[in-house]
Amino acid sequence: MEKYTLVLMTKGEEWKSDAISFDLVVQQHPAFVHQMGAQGHLALAGLFPLNVPGELRAVAIFRVGPEKTATLLKDDPTIKAGLLKPEIHPWSTSKGVLGSGQPIQ
Repeated sequence: MEKYTLVLMTKGEEWKSDAISFDLVVQQHPAFVHQMGAQGHLALAGLFPLNVPGELRAVAIFRVGPEKTATLLKDDPTIKAGLLKPEIHPWSTSKGVLGSGQPIQ
């Protein structure tokens, strides 16, 4: 088994998808995701469409431990703005399921 960190992103206290500021912050999010991937910290990430109801809005799997993940997420613009709230969980899967990159050592 390989260890990762699963992050479930739920609606934050400032979630207002019809606000202009919401769109501005959401536009900044892909750069953060790209940076985390380029640095080798992120295995995958994805958002749920806005028209899908529910509190769960996004999922991410990090290649670093829960403590490091929590530190990295402090720079996520959607979390800083209170749009999303992360739930951080240790997670594991069979070796090789997530392809290239390294699991937590």
